[in-house]
Amino acid sequence: MRTYNNASPLYPTQEKYSNAVIYTDYRHFNEQSTNVIKKMRRTVFEQRRYSTADGQEHILSAVFLITLTVLWIAVLGLRVINKRVKLSFIIIGSMLILWLTARCIKWQINSPMIERQLWYSYYLFQFGIATGLLYLTSVTDKPSSNKIIPLRILPFIVVELFLLCLIYTNDYHQLAFSFYNGIENGSSEYTYGIVYYLSMLCIGLQTFIVLLWLIIRSIKSPNKLNIFYPVTFFLLIFLYTVAYVMRLPFAFESDMTVVITFIILAFMEVCLRSSLIPTNTKYKNLFKNSPLKMEILNNYFEKEITANFDYCLTDKQKDSIINGKNPIKLDENTLLFSKKISGGYVVWQDDISQLNKMYSNTKTTVEKLRATNALIRKEEKARRKYLQNEEKIDICNSLESEISDKLKLLSLLPEKMKNQNNNSLLTVKAALLLCYIKRRCNMFFIALEEKYFSSDELSMYIDELGSFAEYSKVKLLCTNNGNKKLDIEHANLMYEFMYNILDEATQTKCEYIFARTEISDKEISIKVISSTKINSNIFDKKFMISLEKSGGKIIEQNDDDNLGIWLLLKGGEKQ
Repeated sequence: MRTYNNASPLYPTQEKYSNAVIYTDYRHFNEQSTNVIKKMRRTVFEQRRYSTADGQEHILSAVFLITLTVLWIAVLGLRVINKRVKLSFIIIGSMLILWLTARCIKWQINSPMIERQLWYSYYLFQFGIATGLLYLTSVTDKPSSNKIIPLRILPFIVVELFLLCLIYTNDYHQLAFSFYNGIENGSSEYTYGIVYYLSMLCIGLQTFIVLLWLIIRSIKSPNKLNIFYPVTFFLLIFLYTVAYVMRLPFAFESDMTVVITFIILAFMEVCLRSSLIPTNTKYKNLFKNSPLKMEILNNYFEKEITANFDYCLTDKQKDSIINGKNPIKLDENTLLFSKKISGGYVVWQDDISQLNKMYSNTKTTVEKLRATNALIRKEEKARRKYLQNEEKIDICNSLESEISDKLKLLSLLPEKMKNQNNNSLLTVKAALLLCYIKRRCNMFFIALEEKYFSSDELSMYIDELGSFAEYSKVKLLCTNNGNKKLDIEHANLMYEFMYNILDEATQTKCEYIFARTEISDKEISIKVISSTKINSNIFDKKFMISLEKSGGKIIEQNDDDNLGIWLLLKGGEKQ
């Protein structure tokens, strides 16, 4: 310090300053003085090497992450379909933004009391993030519900509200943070209390539930390596939190808010990109590569996305689409459908040429059936006229009694076909009925002259039924253990058994049927294995009574994990 007369042994005399130059550029001085806190912390005290070290860096890092979070939330609308999943992301993002904002305000406040309350609010945002992640597990891949808050997260919310009340009132009881140098110096000198550890336990438990959920989804996903992402990110958060609580320098000197925000944003983005959380980012490519003829139009009927759609709409058709008229007939074989969507319309073509062809075939089949019925009635009339004597009339009545139910069923089919658009199944049913009636008549007249029936001939009859069943894409393979002689009554039961099975198979889209006929000295059986289950309730009462009289039975069972149904008859090969 100079004396009153400017005399000092530490400084040069006044005359020596005559050659001094006044330095007017303060830019370097200002830069150095602005960064003095940062340089002191990092160079002198060797602190804050891994995080922000002064107010400028605090604000810049917060602004960067807030901007990044806002942009991330903004693009979620284009990536996520489920509204409740989107809501969970908005909750998580909002908590991160508010946390960063509170952090910025905290560093600019000089009031110790307000600074402490902002610090306490950090735990509100941490609870919100954990609850948002748990809410995500409750709504992903779940149908929409009227419940605003799923039941699984309600207990956590109640506990968190209670803990928050204790944290915000910590100044009075210090159960969350204990300030051993006084409350006014609490932001830097404190220890953790029971409320803090309970808060960490609550957050950790929710985080663990989310981790288990993601691990299960990873295991079920086609790419099993997805399990690496949730495990890695949750391990990072766990290790960082433990290190922070233990006040290890690399963690405690870092900015927890910035680190957690960055980890969560990176984690959520990885989950979206790995499809652990469903997105609609690839739906555009899927639409373009679709074999369907469709396109998406905006409200002005300008094309946005097209898939194999080269038709130009007329003004009249556009008016019909606006009015919601469906379908619009483009030609004899093409219909145009439309639906209003957000921002425009989706339109698609439907080729009905096969339907028209099927309708034409059905119409032809109905006419043939009518002609067949007329012929049957004519033949029946001629037969009755021919059978003059009493014996022949009895025979005719007996035959009619055996097949009367099938004749009645056949007579009803033309009317059913007339009332239905798709008659392919009814056509196959009619073909099987005609084949059955024809062969049962043959077997009836054979029984009048012969006592026994050949198993090879029975197999031919069954194969004939199978050939008609192929029109319904049912494949039949029927085998036997050699040519044997059967009682005619047993042959009738076996033939009707296979007819009922094939009739049911054609109506239930069964793909294949394997049948094996085995005739021994004491037992006759037909063992059937099919691609779909065939129940024993398909057989009518008349058949079951005849089966019971002959001492036979039907068994449903699994044969080597295949669906099977067996017909067992007492008796065996006839000599």
